[in-house]
Amino acid sequence: MRPLAIALFLASVALAEDPAPVKSDPAAEELLKKVEEKIGKAKTVSIRASLTFMMGRFAHKFEIELDFKEGNRARIMLASRDKGTAGAACDGKVVRRKTPQGDTTADAAADFAAKGREMSLRIPMIELSAHFEGKEPQATPAYSEFAFLPDEKIGERAVRVVTFASTRDSRRKDVRVWIDEKSLEVLKREIVEKKQAAEERETLTFGSMAYDADLPDSTFESVVPKAEDKK
Repeated sequence: MRPLAIALFLASVALAEDPAPVKSDPAAEELLKKVEEKIGKAKTVSIRASLTFMMGRFAHKFEIELDFKEGNRARIMLASRDKGTAGAACDGKVVRRKTPQGDTTADAAADFAAKGREMSLRIPMIELSAHFEGKEPQATPAYSEFAFLPDEKIGERAVRVVTFASTRDSRRKDVRVWIDEKSLEVLKREIVEKKQAAEERETLTFGSMAYDADLPDSTFESVVPKAEDKK
């Protein structure tokens, strides 16, 4: 086979194996960024959600509480019937962690809460909780293929559905976020990763997402909120 013919043949194989990347919709990405900007700038952010993590046929369910407040304050609590309660709370200076192995404390990094806010929308809950646990962060994923899916209704609320791909190394996660475009509140998020014959699916259903709510500083002094903070 002549050199030119070989080059043309290899080029045709490469094109067959590497399809053109899916074009992103800038408007879909912009809506996601607006939500992230509001999460980052709000005086407080308070989220209550139910998490279902499916690994193949096996399901794990948690109730999630996630709070942020100015002054480097942040708190996450994960509770389940079979695994108990775990999480971490940062009062601005100290991080108190609650794990099945016991309770610990550590000095808080100056950007502890800011990083938590930044990570809260696009990454799986297991990675966000790892940040609160003080584990070394994984490499930042690359995001692409932003698009709008057909609008939906959750309850009486009309929502936009943004989808995008999150890739790190050779791993790909497909993400969907259901957003109230007027309030910039998230009502649902789903992250799916296919692993050979199995599939991992994380579904986060928001019971509430409040910006600039009145959160007392005592909210961030312990993982499990005090009785008066629940009122």
